[in-house]
Amino acid sequence: MAKGLKAVAPALIRERPGETPFYYAGEAIRRGLWRSDATKVTPENSGGTTLLKEIREGRMPDTVARKVTVARKVSGQLRLYPADYHFTSGDRANDEMRVEVLLSPEIARDIALLMEVRDKSDPQDEVAWLLNEGWKLRKSQIETLRGVWADMKRTSEA
Repeated sequence: MAKGLKAVAPALIRERPGETPFYYAGEAIRRGLWRSDATKVTPENSGGTTLLKEIREGRMPDTVARKVTVARKVSGQLRLYPADYHFTSGDRANDEMRVEVLLSPEIARDIALLMEVRDKSDPQDEVAWLLNEGWKLRKSQIETLRGVWADMKRTSEA
C-alpha cells in the first residue's frame, strides 16, 4: 500500500499534468493531503525530491500496476505526466522524454550483464544505450513509417 505523498501524487498528476514534482508536493500540503517533517529543506523540496526518487526507482503506485510514469524535461524543468497522457507533436519536437518502465526478468538480466561487462553502475545508462542502439538499427524503417503516416494524414484531411 502506498503511503504519504506517493499515495496522493498520482491523482494530483492526473488532475493537473505537466507540473514539477515540487508543485505536486506543495499542492498536497495546501490541500491537507500530506505533511512533511522536513526541517533542513522546505516541505515542497523534500516532497518533490522524494517523488522523483520514487518514480526513478519504480515505486510509484501506477508503476506497480505495470503502467508507465512519464517525466519530461520541459524548458529546463522536469515535469510529471500521467501514464496515458497524450502529448501533442509540438510537445515532443523540442524536449527529451524520460519514461519509467518495468522490464521483464529476461531483459533485466541482460541489462545486469551489460552493466557488468561495460563496467557501468547505472541501469538507466544501459537501458538508454540499448534503446539508442536498437533505434539506430531501425531508423530507416521509422523514417519510412514517418513518410507513410504523413501521407495517410494528408489523405484523411483531403
